[in-house]
Amino acid sequence: MNHKKIKRLMVKMGLYALIPKAKYKSYKGDMNGTTKNLLLTKIVYKEKWSTDASDFHIAAGKLYLSPIIDIHNRKIISFNISKSPNFEQTLDMLKHLINIKI
Repeated sequence: MNHKKIKRLMVKMGLYALIPKAKYKSYKGDMNGTTKNLLLTKIVYKEKWSTDASDFHIAAGKLYLSPIIDIHNRKIISFNISKSPNFEQTLDMLKHLINIKI
């Protein structure tokens, strides 16, 4: 039978579907609380670096940039630009970093 006919018959007979149960929510803690910002406290942290590979479209094709950024002062410590994002690019970037630091 068509769902529209079923709905008409249910309305005519006064039948209605049950309201579904509310979803189970296991977390009972404070949803509006904030946490302390540990990055802005006066505790001295060791250097933390981050890296990522980004691609750029230029007239000659694609170039891939892989920098190492110091998280504390947001300076680029080392970088490498290549035509393909592979492990060699990362190794070259790290070798350049070792040459600068030594």
